[in-house]
Amino acid sequence: MTGPFWMAIFATGKIKKYQIILSLFVFSSIILSYFLLYFGGSPESVLWIRVGINILVLLIRVYFVKYLLGVPLELFLQKVLFPVGCVVTLSIPLSYLIYMQIYNFHFIFILIVILLLNGVIVMFAGINKNERGKIYNMVYNLKLKKV
Repeated sequence: MTGPFWMAIFATGKIKKYQIILSLFVFSSIILSYFLLYFGGSPESVLWIRVGINILVLLIRVYFVKYLLGVPLELFLQKVLFPVGCVVTLSIPLSYLIYMQIYNFHFIFILIVILLLNGVIVMFAGINKNERGKIYNMVYNLKLKKV
């Protein structure tokens, strides 16, 4: 998701400030994780620190793309972050509810149910009508080839 951002920033040739700021944030995750573990934090908290730092780094990249290239942030928020946020907001609680309701079943069964649920969520909350139509056409063409 961030590949085009750093490629666009690198293409401007103005990467010194960008690299310094990003390096500080990435390095800070190591320091924060160390102190958290040193003072009794759980191993999972290291992952949460990494997630938080990655979100901050994404926001910094978006800022630099706007600052260096003049790309409007609203378009990125509307076309990328909002659909991703919808999918994550729906997928995590629903997957957890399914897991809690059928945790006595075999793990593979739970995994299949959650994958199907997440596929439906992505189809209706994560992609637009145009992308959905392309997927339907691909599936339809696969069915025709098998027959």
